Amino acid sequence: MDDKEELQALRRMAELEAKATGGAAPNEKISPPKYEGWGSLLDRAAYRVGGAATDALAGNVPPEVAGGAGWLANVATQAIPTVLGGALGSATKPAQQSLARGLMRSAIKPSAANLEKGKVPAAVETMLKGGYSPTNAGVASMRDKIAKLTADADKVIAPSKKVIDLAGATQNVAGVADKARAATMGVRDADTALDVGRQLMNHPSVDPLGTMSVQAAQAMKQANYKALGDAAYGTGLKPMAERDAIKALTAALKKNIERAEPSVAPINKEISGLVNAVKVSQRRALMEGNKDIVPLGASVATALHNPVAALGLYANSSAAVKAMLARMLYKGGGAAATTAGATTGAVIGAESGRAP
Repeated sequence: MDDKEELQALRRMAELEAKATGGAAPNEKISPPKYEGWGSLLDRAAYRVGGAATDALAGNVPPEVAGGAGWLANVATQAIPTVLGGALGSATKPAQQSLARGLMRSAIKPSAANLEKGKVPAAVETMLKGGYSPTNAGVASMRDKIAKLTADADKVIAPSKKVIDLAGATQNVAGVADKARAATMGVRDADTALDVGRQLMNHPSVDPLGTMSVQAAQAMKQANYKALGDAAYGTGLKPMAERDAIKALTAALKKNIERAEPSVAPINKEISGLVNAVKVSQRRALMEGNKDIVPLGASVATALHNPVAALGLYANSSAAVKAMLARMLYKGGGAAATTAGATTGAVIGAESGRAP
């Protein structure tokens, strides 16, 4: 028996097996599917490509090799939507990242105050890079990261023998007092600001030379941040001149700590980015945890008539879904972007009748 006769015998065996199991034999004529979209054309193309590959190799290679090559050609053709989607994901990194920023901002729905202060772009970047969402879980995760980083900074500072000169801190406070003096209540406000400087120099941690240990400076900085954070929520609210003076003083402490222990600087920078992201996103997180995504009746009715539209409504109203898509897109040419592109290709294939 030559190769062609053997190949024909193998095909005949496959036909008999397919008929016994109710399936279609490799060469049996298949009636065209009812849906004549791209997916149906892809089915036919894949079948023809596979058959052509098998026939082209028949007689030149063993029958099982020819059959295997035909099967691989068939599968490769059917996978076109996924392959194209993956290539698209890798080739459009800049556009994807721009879209990712817009999606994350939409997920956050920032307040007007944060927009005016220019805090949103940095928060969006931090959340995209860190993989965070504007949800209760996402904010909790950022707070946990802040606590860990703070502990890391404390470990770096703990063995330090350096001291901090407070001259820069008092100069910052004096600058706040000078600005306050121009207002109607300037004399009083200026004195309030200067009193912050006096309290600093009278602090038990400050020695007669006007210096303090880097550990004491770190502890004071953290306590001041907490006090300023509480004031922002209306608890223990302080006069503006006093708040501004404490902010100026604390900024000087932070700068001098980093000058004394440079390895703390990148840790502090990451902490600052996360703190900003928490402030920008926590409002949305609270709203997300206390709302219905879509009214139940409307969502059921939509799902019954148009499942794709129902999914779109859900995704558009969910901060978690938007943030997840934004993070995938932001990864650009990496594995996540290819996955996002491949998923898009798979959806296109499924919608056309060919699910890769």
